[in-house]
Amino acid sequence: MPPDDRGKAVLSLMPALMLQTLFFLIPVSMIFIVSFTAKDSFFFEPKYVLDNFIRMFRVYRIDFQNTLLLAGIAGLIDVVLAYPFAYILLRKVRRFADVFRAILIIPLFGELYIAYGLFYLTLPGGPLSYIFEALGIPPLAALYSFPMTILGLTIYTFPFVVYNIGISLQGIDKSLEEAALCLGESRLGTFFRIILPLSMPGLLSGWLISFGWNLGAFAIPVLLGGPILGSRVLSVQIWTTSLVTSDFGMGAALGVVVVLATTAIFFAVLKLTRGVLV
Repeated sequence: MPPDDRGKAVLSLMPALMLQTLFFLIPVSMIFIVSFTAKDSFFFEPKYVLDNFIRMFRVYRIDFQNTLLLAGIAGLIDVVLAYPFAYILLRKVRRFADVFRAILIIPLFGELYIAYGLFYLTLPGGPLSYIFEALGIPPLAALYSFPMTILGLTIYTFPFVVYNIGISLQGIDKSLEEAALCLGESRLGTFFRIILPLSMPGLLSGWLISFGWNLGAFAIPVLLGGPILGSRVLSVQIWTTSLVTSDFGMGAALGVVVVLATTAIFFAVLKLTRGVLV
């Protein structure tokens, strides 16, 4: 690249680099520094300790377990539901593909809308409450529960999984399927021996993205998990520890763990998708 073009390229990247530095790198660096301070000492006379990282896995063990369990199960359900959905969308109902893509955009508006939607649908008098009552389940018991939280998280990240699996399916050369069928392989055998292995990177990256997004979910556990489950996930504990008990050091340490986990997931997805990130 000529020097003039290289200079123009650098200048064109400067606004984005400045925004990333100002609103991402500096705040994350501050969180990392605060995570090594005791309680709120960072704002007065910083007292640097390692105790936050030593204590967190003992004190917040249940929060880690709940967060990992919710994110992992929601991701698995997403994969199970999204794979046939993406396959049918791409191979069977292309005429209505744009309609379904438009519908998939709705959960991307944010988890708060999903949480409030399910919350009001399940409250006594809501449409879902009559179904639960017919099944002999009190609506409030269904609302503030582990399954309802899983449902909210599954809806929230479903589009990401569909898009990742869809990209993998689109990249499969159809001549490979045709060759397998011509050689006498059944359609079911072709799926398990050709289509599924070749689409595995999209399937795994979809699960990882779902898992990563749900690690930081806040509104869905709070509104659908109730006072017990909703207060024992990492995202809520970061807020409570920092702003309610003023233990900014521990809150920052929990935040560092979440940031490192999501960053690792980000690079894993890039590796699986060869740099194509949805």
